[in-house]
Order: sequence, then C-alpha cells, then structure tokens
Amino acid sequence: MPFANDTDLTAVVIPSSVTTIAYSFQGCPGLTELPFSPELESIEYSFNLCPALTEINFPTGLKTLLY
Repeated sequence: MPFANDTDLTAVVIPSSVTTIAYSFQGCPGLTELPFSPELESIEYSFNLCPALTEINFPTGLKTLLY
C-alpha cells in the first residue's frame, strides 16, 4: 500500500495524470490536505484512519468511490 502508516505525511499533491487511487494513504494521521485533479475518476479503499483529513472536495468527474 503506497504511503500506508506514514505518520509524517501532512499533504499530498496528486498529479493530473492519475485517474485512479486505490489502497493508498491508509493510516496517515497527519494528512490534512488533499486536492484532487478533475481527471480523477476512481478512489478505492484509500484514506482510512486519517483523522486530520476533515474535508474532502471530490472532483465532479469522480465515477467510483469505494470505502
């Protein structure tokens, strides 16, 4: 799992070339910022156990969201 249990991670910049995020960023308690590009189409089983991530603005083109 990419970036799993990274306690130092506070922000992520996801490039516009990424259209799917899956099984990533789980257990990152310091993660507070997460801007998504409009090209993002799918988020699957990511961002669990990230208590500081209190607001997420999903892109309008998001087709799949699995928690």
